[in-house]
Amino acid sequence: MRVLQFEFSGLRLALRRKKLALCLIAGAGFFAGVTAAASDIAIQKTVSDATLAPGAAVDFTITVHNLGPFVANTVKVIEWLPSELVIPPGVAPFMSHGDYEVATGLWVIDQLAVGESAVLVVPAQAVADPLPQCVVNEAIVSPYPDDPDPYNDRASVAVHAPGVDRCVDLSIAQTSFMLAEPYCANSTRVLMTLSVTNYGPDPARQVRVDVADAPDVVPGLVFDDPLCIVSGTTTCILAELAAGESVLLSLRSQQF
Repeated sequence: MRVLQFEFSGLRLALRRKKLALCLIAGAGFFAGVTAAASDIAIQKTVSDATLAPGAAVDFTITVHNLGPFVANTVKVIEWLPSELVIPPGVAPFMSHGDYEVATGLWVIDQLAVGESAVLVVPAQAVADPLPQCVVNEAIVSPYPDDPDPYNDRASVAVHAPGVDRCVDLSIAQTSFMLAEPYCANSTRVLMTLSVTNYGPDPARQVRVDVADAPDVVPGLVFDDPLCIVSGTTTCILAELAAGESVLLSLRSQQF
């Protein structure tokens, strides 16, 4: 590695690629590093009434937090109403900070101090008739430079047609498939893992996962996981999956 050295009245400055080190010639010294840092911007969203009939109105409240550790400048949020909803005539959104452009859905917050929050309230009226069972409204923080936690930069809520309890988007995927014993063994069994995810926006309750129709090439495949209310059967029932939550479920087959 190439090293550039300079002498400064008893101190040696060594530049090693991306490292900056100040070393005392006597041997004792310290390391000083320069790293990019930015604030953690988080967003939350609520709705005044989750049940919405055609022609009825609700308020969506979007709250943006600066979790620190630095002042946040020019934070941009996209809040765009879905096509089933419009801002009622003669009513305007309210914002505690910055400016919100209805035509583009862009909310620009000039500055947020550490620990400070900004609030945007968007009134909305249902124009679709009949309404879909679920209408999801999402707000997104435009990518903020070096935000250490991008997973809290999106928030969504749903309004339901009358008679609909909740809105969930469930996904399942196989994440592993292996044999418990080597191929050359006299018998073996299959070990499998499934990933179940609730993309929300509401919590999912009594989630039923069934593998009864699994191919016959995997004989006696059953769930073997403590997350299942009842284990050892072809059906796993999860008590609840929060919005955004994923779980891994283990299965095993009979020996064959």
